[in-house]
Amino acid sequence: MAETYCLDGLTEVEQAPLKARCGEKLITLLNKPVLKMVVVVEFSIVPVGEGTSVSRILAHAVKELENMGVKYELTPMCTVFEARSVEEAFKAVEAAHEAVFKHGAKRVVTIVKIDDRRDVERSMKDKVESLKKAVGSI
Repeated sequence: MAETYCLDGLTEVEQAPLKARCGEKLITLLNKPVLKMVVVVEFSIVPVGEGTSVSRILAHAVKELENMGVKYELTPMCTVFEARSVEEAFKAVEAAHEAVFKHGAKRVVTIVKIDDRRDVERSMKDKVESLKKAVGSI
């Protein structure tokens, strides 16, 4: 089955990966339900040399995500969020990374994992529910 994407409302930057991937097969639809790209990102920022408690510095990274309108979840070891593209994901991580420097860190280590699945529409919530369902079936 051919992939279908709606380009309405997407910027040229957001359209570029779709155009590159689909070429002439790209279909633009108006007011039709279509597959929406969702990239799930896990990242952690470690301000090196800032002591054993770094929440006062990391709070600025989280605030940067909020300012960008990023839907995120905090865990004890990392932050997970959704983006519409890998490019958007890296922009959010970069903003959070830079926020830590702006608030006093001299050295920062940032680790990033990206789940970029393009064959189905799947959010963070969907992934968790799928795993819970699998656990419940055992």
